[in-house]
Amino acid sequence: MLFQKSPEKTLQAVRANRDRLTAKLAESEQGVIERKAAAQALARDGADDATLTAAEDKLRAAQDRMQSIASARIEVEQQLAELDREQAQLADIKTRAETATEIELMAAKLERLTPQFDAHFEQILEIANHAAASGIWDGAALANYANASRIQISAAFEMTAKSLRERRDRVLDGRSPSTLTKPDAPRAAVAVAEPPVVRVFTTKNISWTTAEGQKTAGKFNDVDLPPETAQRALASGICQPIGGELWRQWSGTKALVSPPVAECTALDAVDVGGTAEVIPLNADMPTDPRFQRVDRGPPVILRVPREA
Repeated sequence: MLFQKSPEKTLQAVRANRDRLTAKLAESEQGVIERKAAAQALARDGADDATLTAAEDKLRAAQDRMQSIASARIEVEQQLAELDREQAQLADIKTRAETATEIELMAAKLERLTPQFDAHFEQILEIANHAAASGIWDGAALANYANASRIQISAAFEMTAKSLRERRDRVLDGRSPSTLTKPDAPRAAVAVAEPPVVRVFTTKNISWTTAEGQKTAGKFNDVDLPPETAQRALASGICQPIGGELWRQWSGTKALVSPPVAECTALDAVDVGGTAEVIPLNADMPTDPRFQRVDRGPPVILRVPREA
């Protein structure tokens, strides 16, 4: 292994060396750029051969230095990658050992529970057989059930403990995942914002369209409409405000229904550009079957002379 001290300290040292070489490489690259520019300037200005040769030697030396640092940095990167792999392997080995211990504890606990169940079933059988011998026939049924359960539970405990230890071995040799499946974390509650609505009172069967599709409502019902739809419905007179005179007289007189679309006035197609429709309070109103409407004719205006 590459680790000679602690894995953390080794990784820290290698990363620090990688960072140092990275800084040195950037510095050497800048040096190459500067020496190359200096050599070109000398050539452009007509320097003699000796001067130009000296500048070129410095340029080559800077390039060689940059190449050396770059190669060293690649080597350190490879070393760091190897250390990361080795640390991951050590972490995996540790996790598998912890999981194997967890599984073994589960199997051992099952084996410790087996004698306890046997003892309980022995007591149940003693009572049930005594009851059956006394002519209490439900005791015989309980005895049969307890005896079969004791055999089946003991066998199930044994098989489960064996399966647990097989899983433990598979975890240790890498054939199974390094951890057991954990229960899902509880999902965070997400508040769903309900779309804004306006409650109105219908004077006709109506239909309108929402994101969920087309909806309908019967005459003389309280309904919740999208704000724009409610505005058209109120402006056209097809619906009346909640709390108004019409609502106070007739609210609750008809059950909530969803009539067929063909029997409804489509609020989506209502044109409110003209005069709003006025719905008379006595137009096709529901009546209580216990009473009969009496036609009293036109209204009578009573004039009372004012005293002098």
